[in-house]
Amino acid sequence: MSFCVDLEILYARSLPMAHGWLQKPPKPYVQVILPNRTISTPTALVRTDNPVWNHTLTLGLMSINHQISLSFSVKTKSLPFDRCIGTADATLRLSEAPQLIVVNLEVPGRKAVPAGQLAFRVCLKNPLLAGSASIQSANQALQSTPFTSDTISAGSSLFRHADTSTLRSALQSLSEKLSSITNVLNHLSQVHPYIELAWSVTSSLYQVIQGQVDRDQKVTYLVATMTDIYTAVEALNTDPEKVALLEDTLLAVAKQTIECTLFVREYCNQGFQGRMLHQTFVDPSDKIQNFMEAFDNLRTSLNTAINVQTALVSMKMSNNIDRFGRNCLLLHSSADHSTVHNIMLERLRPADNDLSERDQCLTGTRTEILSFISQWLLTPSNETILWVGGLAGSGKSALAASIASRMAGMSRLGAIHFFNRAASTQQSSLVRNLSYQLGLFDSRLGAAIADGLLSNPRVLALPLPDQFHQLVLMPLRSHDMGTEGPIVVILDALDEFGNDLSRRPVLDLLVNDFPKLPKFVRVLVTSRPEIDIKLAFTTSTVFKHGLRTDTTSNSQDITHYFRVHCRIIVANNLLLKLADDWPGEENLDALCVRSSGLFAWCAAAMKFIETGQDPRERLATVLGNDVDSVVVSPLHALYELVLQQSGLWFDGTFVKDFQWWMGIALLVWQPLPSEVLDEFKEVPDQLPCLHTLRRFACLLSIEEHEPICSLHPSLTEFLTSARYCGTKPWFIDPCDIHCRLAARCFSLMASNLRFNISGFITSHIQNVQSPVDCKLAPALVYSCRSWADHLQAAESERSASPILRHCLGTFFRNHFLFWLEVLSAVNDLQVSMPAVIVAERYLKAHGDQDLAFFAADGLRFIRTFFEPMSESAPHIYISALPFCPTRSPLRAQYHEQFPNTFSVSQGEQTTWPPILNVIQTHHAAVGAIVAMPNGKQVASASADQTVLISDLATGAAVCDPLRGHHGAVWALDVFRDGLRLVSGSSDQHLIMWDCVNARQILPPFGDHSGAIWSVKFSSDSQSIASGSDDRTIRIWNSHTAESMCPPFVGHSGTVWSVDFSEDDTRVVSGSADKTVRVWTKQGAPILVLNGHKADVWCVTWSLDGRWILSGSGDQNIRLWDALDGSLVLGPLLGHTGAIWAVCFSTDGRSFITGSADKSLRIWDTATGESIRGPFTGHDGGIWSVTLSNDGSRIFSGSADGSIRIWDTESASTLFDPVFDSEVWSVAFLDGDRLSSGSSDKHVREWDVKTGKLLSCTLNNNWTGHFTPVHSSTISGTEVDQPWVVALSHDGRCKAVGSRDGLINVWSQETGCLLYPPIQAHHGIIWSLAFSADGQYMASASADRTVRVWETDTGVAVGHPLRGHTGDVWSVDFSSQGSLLASGSVDRTIRIWDMEKLNDIEMWSEQSGGWIRGPNRELLLWVPPYYREGLLWPRTELGIGKHITKLDLTNFVDGIDWVRAAQD
Repeated sequence: MSFCVDLEILYARSLPMAHGWLQKPPKPYVQVILPNRTISTPTALVRTDNPVWNHTLTLGLMSINHQISLSFSVKTKSLPFDRCIGTADATLRLSEAPQLIVVNLEVPGRKAVPAGQLAFRVCLKNPLLAGSASIQSANQALQSTPFTSDTISAGSSLFRHADTSTLRSALQSLSEKLSSITNVLNHLSQVHPYIELAWSVTSSLYQVIQGQVDRDQKVTYLVATMTDIYTAVEALNTDPEKVALLEDTLLAVAKQTIECTLFVREYCNQGFQGRMLHQTFVDPSDKIQNFMEAFDNLRTSLNTAINVQTALVSMKMSNNIDRFGRNCLLLHSSADHSTVHNIMLERLRPADNDLSERDQCLTGTRTEILSFISQWLLTPSNETILWVGGLAGSGKSALAASIASRMAGMSRLGAIHFFNRAASTQQSSLVRNLSYQLGLFDSRLGAAIADGLLSNPRVLALPLPDQFHQLVLMPLRSHDMGTEGPIVVILDALDEFGNDLSRRPVLDLLVNDFPKLPKFVRVLVTSRPEIDIKLAFTTSTVFKHGLRTDTTSNSQDITHYFRVHCRIIVANNLLLKLADDWPGEENLDALCVRSSGLFAWCAAAMKFIETGQDPRERLATVLGNDVDSVVVSPLHALYELVLQQSGLWFDGTFVKDFQWWMGIALLVWQPLPSEVLDEFKEVPDQLPCLHTLRRFACLLSIEEHEPICSLHPSLTEFLTSARYCGTKPWFIDPCDIHCRLAARCFSLMASNLRFNISGFITSHIQNVQSPVDCKLAPALVYSCRSWADHLQAAESERSASPILRHCLGTFFRNHFLFWLEVLSAVNDLQVSMPAVIVAERYLKAHGDQDLAFFAADGLRFIRTFFEPMSESAPHIYISALPFCPTRSPLRAQYHEQFPNTFSVSQGEQTTWPPILNVIQTHHAAVGAIVAMPNGKQVASASADQTVLISDLATGAAVCDPLRGHHGAVWALDVFRDGLRLVSGSSDQHLIMWDCVNARQILPPFGDHSGAIWSVKFSSDSQSIASGSDDRTIRIWNSHTAESMCPPFVGHSGTVWSVDFSEDDTRVVSGSADKTVRVWTKQGAPILVLNGHKADVWCVTWSLDGRWILSGSGDQNIRLWDALDGSLVLGPLLGHTGAIWAVCFSTDGRSFITGSADKSLRIWDTATGESIRGPFTGHDGGIWSVTLSNDGSRIFSGSADGSIRIWDTESASTLFDPVFDSEVWSVAFLDGDRLSSGSSDKHVREWDVKTGKLLSCTLNNNWTGHFTPVHSSTISGTEVDQPWVVALSHDGRCKAVGSRDGLINVWSQETGCLLYPPIQAHHGIIWSLAFSADGQYMASASADRTVRVWETDTGVAVGHPLRGHTGDVWSVDFSSQGSLLASGSVDRTIRIWDMEKLNDIEMWSEQSGGWIRGPNRELLLWVPPYYREGLLWPRTELGIGKHITKLDLTNFVDGIDWVRAAQD
């Protein structure tokens, strides 16, 4: 059963502001886009971001369980065109129960950017009871009077004996068929638009007909006749050949349906006349009979499959003027129609408006806008003029010509006038053309116009409004034509009518006189959005619609345009044997991007390609960087014409203002609205930008509060090209503008930047959670984002001004931290690093080495503290700055300005250590890492069977893990464009990954019979090499995954590493057979390099192909000559473990090695000396190393599951630890000394007051075992899962710790538990100890905490002691009981003061770099080199690996953080 489907638009929440810079709420409405039409809600009455509509829209008849796709577009009223602020798509299956649905809106063109939510409900109704929801109900109301057979056409046999129920069924079928017939005929390009229009007109009737009072069954039978013919049309779906054969007949059916529906609308008092048709003196019976006969004839044509030439039956009641009793002078004097025509032709002298010479929209393009305009023209509304505005080249005239052709095909085109500059001085040509064409359109109008010409011969000499009144307005008013449907008048290219002064009379006519025309006259006007036109069309009688060039549908239309024309090129160049789909989707997309949405550019480009000797060469030229002037010359000619006519080039002030305002409007990196551009005035009294730019509104997109941008990128190229405009007054020197813009950016920052300019209230939360009190000025935000872009864009020799160097000095020494705060607040901190790099290079190039050194220090500051600064801006001041090394110029400049922060009292760094960041995203060893070409990400492969892509700045994964392997992933490489990855696994397969969409490109492939340990792309990215456990190397096609040659056979052990030479002619491999081998790309052996004494774990080529670098399990590195295999350097010694990874620097002057000894080293290629390192910090061997593209950072992947990022310029190693091994046991010797035993088999003694090492003894006989006790029996009672046992010093009690974190304390005297078990920890208890007096008991656990308990009661003393970053394996009290010592796997010993146990612990956890409070608030952020040895506030002393202690005496945070800058 079919139901009538209603869509109730309920409300929206959290819509974005309508005008981004002013944050003005929208005035929204909802547009629902269906497959065959578009419907809308009313506009909200007030501006709000939370509107409520509760408006019902009717979708039509659909069957139950029908799946429907809806597209929602939330728009806001705006001048001159409405703007879309949110879109959403929804696909749902209908059910009888009402469905309440809330969809998430997205910003148009920016996927995943939220734009609020939209709520709607879908309701189903019985079609026979659905009121006005469909045409069935409308015509059900028309059946209220009895039927009589004498009004039914004899040819309509289907309804000769129809009853009411049959009619209802027929009406139901009509709606269903009109809804579905568009899918049947969508391949008929000439028919489909008219079928859609028929549906649109019918749909608009559904929504307005309620119940009429005086019904006539004749109209009911007319609708039934239409149902009959669409039943025949629907039957054609099974015979596509017959459908194509009957295209002309189907076109006639569609047109006749539209005309008939318009008639029904007028009849039902819903048309242009405003009253019931049969209330007039006109009898509609003959017209209904004519309609029915026409449909019968068309049905006969469909049934016989013979096209019949059937004239369209019009709504016009008669062309015999005598029937209306008109006293026309011409007719009284017996003048015939030809006489009328001759009089009009002689007197009016109309211009040529031949549609056949006008380009129309290509079939299949602009369907949405064509459908919208057609529906508007045929549907009554309060507005009588539709203005379609668009930028030059956006296809307005083609739209107008297409609409004119469509309306003429339905006998609805009354007149069309094409404005042109050649006729701009002839204002009366508009009235002459309109009156002449209207006279030809209808003989009654022609007679009235001729009468006016004869009665007043001087009418054409009168003012324009008087001409319009006598020759257009009065003839249209003199005849009651409102019942005959709309008459369409089209005025194309209004902006071509001269300049704003010469256009004024025509605009006045359109605004003041055209609205006086009868309602059935529908006017379409197209033009560019010139200022005077926009202002004139703010009246309520004008409906405004903008042609946007940035929509998805426009891009699809342009792509279709290119595709059709390329097919023509293929057909016309058969000898070239172009592929059927030439030039391919990739090139079509590139053409679409270059067009910037302008059809004018498309036409010029295709003409250039089509007329060339070889279209392939012409296409390459168009897509290349240097586009031939032939392609853009049509636009250049347009630009020059507009500039010449619009500018005051004789005025020197105007020329200067034009060059500045147009220059910055076009050269800013982010388009800005006028009110923001005005902030860049170079002098206070400079005229506002719009005073100059509004003259060029046809070249720019200028909308209220919207960014100003050019209509096409070629405008910027034109105005800034000395070749095209060098001698013209409108030439814009881009270097000059960029230099001046950079200076203005610095000036704005100097005037506005200050501490906490963003108004952050507390430091405890992230930026996204912070209510920011003040709004950052858009001009300031732009300056902060873009100053470096303008500095870089200027030519060096032109930008070497003392002013800019002074600006940079002021910026770095006074505003640098405040600049970072703004970027953090607007979530754009990522621009800071490239900006500082630009500044550093600029300063070096211009000899300011001191300031360049300061900039380099600032860059290191950003790299180190990017994570906390991007998450919470206050931590720029209270976390990042205090942790700066003491010798940092930035610290020296700013530290005294912020006295109320913490200080590092122990372990403070004097210079920047090499470690920048630690990325911990994998759950197992990292087997391979590669730097992504964009310089912002790193990809990693792991034994956890995943591949991850991580952000270098934050360490966060940028997408979900790439899953597909069923074993550890040990090998990884990246395609040069950064779009694809290839991985190899122990599951013996390779997988190609799409980095953009995070998915597999190809199924797993590979014919290896063992684990894959290495993969490598060739330099041209066409091939992939893989090395395997099966002792072979294989080469694969990177696009098809097919094997390109037989396996390389020769190694007698696992192939651990492979690499291509830079020219892709050779492959190098390293193997467990201790050899390095060189092969041709086809697998022929070239060299065998012997010398290593253990597995060769890694090999790589130098970029120039001269050398091969290898690392081995023999702890040696060797450098080989790639041509003859001779040893150039080595063996190089330094590492104490196998060499698992090697990598050349980008310039080849150095190389990096990673080892099983957990360290990195940098070596000089020329001398073989270790020049930096060892860099330590990993807790496992280093399996992979790679460099960033700029060579400034090293990335290392380790068996500890982490990726670490290192600074290659750091001059110091990270640590100089007293010892670097796990602490297995600690014990006090007396009150002043502590003994420890470590995994390095050393026993050490320490001074517990200073932490100084007193002695160190190596005991090779000490096994250092740490074997847990799995069971224990105490006084005959067995304890479940005991793990450690301790006896109090007085022998009174014994404590037993278990794997599940429980402590049981037993009385030695009674053998009973002293109290119930204590749930002491959330992990294994590794150690227990009693104080000397037996009053306290301490426990240490795998949960990284130490706890103290009252021995007699089991009550906890104070809070858990936190700070260790690994399992705590040992704990002991001092003899006096005042101190407590703990040793951990984190390689530290920590000493705690028992008197501070009850102190409130403000630190509750350390996650990553953040120290958080009890409510997980952000307290401070600790850089990687301070984390492992960081002492928490209650820790008295630390011994071991880089101990760090903070003095928090002056530290302010939370809502007090702003006091950091106060003395």
